[in-house]
Amino acid sequence: LGHGLGVGIYALITALGLSVLITQTPLLFDLIRYGGAAFLAWLGIKALLAKPASGDAADETVHAVRGRQGAFEGFMVAFLNPQLAIFFIALFSQFVHADTGWREGSIMMLTAGGIDALWYVLVALVLSRGPVLAWLKAKSFVIDKISGLVLLGLALKVVI
Repeated sequence: LGHGLGVGIYALITALGLSVLITQTPLLFDLIRYGGAAFLAWLGIKALLAKPASGDAADETVHAVRGRQGAFEGFMVAFLNPQLAIFFIALFSQFVHADTGWREGSIMMLTAGGIDALWYVLVALVLSRGPVLAWLKAKSFVIDKISGLVLLGLALKVVI
């Protein structure tokens, strides 16, 4: 849901023409880009330092905290990705015009953010049930290490 919100905000920014400011102002673009790289590096280090999952049933309060944290992290991954502005400029260029207002912008925001959020909710629901969840828990230590390395690699690629 957090990622969908971040995507939706970029869609609204694009529709209202603010993405041009981001893409035409190198300092602002670089601040967002380097902030995104730092966030990816932080997520990668966090994944590399993660302890193996226990076989116990998850405590509901811990699950709720992780859910809020996941929403925040999903939002930050989307919001700190200035390439979304470029993507939406390309996607919406045929629909956005000089007098695009809040109504049209809101429709674009809800469409892009809603589709993105729906996709990730469906993926989360499929991967959090039955045998898939058991397999993911059993392999979580390896998945965390691989994910951490990939995230650190992506952060490095963004900086370079």
